[in-house]
Amino acid sequence: MKKTLFFATLICGLFLASTLELKAAPSKKSIKLYTTKNCGYCHKVIKFLKKIKHYDDVIIVDANEKYDELVKLSGGSQVPFLHDEQRSVTMLESDDIIEYFKNRFN
Repeated sequence: MKKTLFFATLICGLFLASTLELKAAPSKKSIKLYTTKNCGYCHKVIKFLKKIKHYDDVIIVDANEKYDELVKLSGGSQVPFLHDEQRSVTMLESDDIIEYFKNRFN
């Protein structure tokens, strides 16, 4: 998304006009964690993220709402499922995901 700012500056009695195009900064969040609300293994991973204070660094995706996306990325419907776009990592299994977060954030 672009925003254009118009501004004028008074220099030595002359008005100088200019425009500046601003682009939205890319999201710093590149990690998605697909979960469901009734999944104990999902809650285990989320609890760990909160414990290490990195819950806000991960996009929590409701797997029921993004089912087709989950199947396309993972080849199935198992949760929790991790997708780190920046590092091209996909992963299943809560213990493996927690280990990944330990190494990624610590």
